Amino acid sequence: AESSYKAALELSKDDAAVSTAYAKFLEQQNRKDEAKAILKKVLEKSPRFKPAADALALLEQGGKTK
Repeated sequence: AESSYKAALELSKDDAAVSTAYAKFLEQQNRKDEAKAILKKVLEKSPRFKPAADALALLEQGGKTK
């Protein structure tokens, strides 16, 4: 699955939805620090992208993303 996410990111590097989905995948793989870093980058570029903001808030509170 990770290779599919990386391929999608190569095709659409600035796509907030793809990056957020990849971050959620990383969180499910217990790679929370990597997930947080990606979500923070998404929010730097798209500060109003609610799915990334919600996912980051859940991670920082110790919850799981959906």
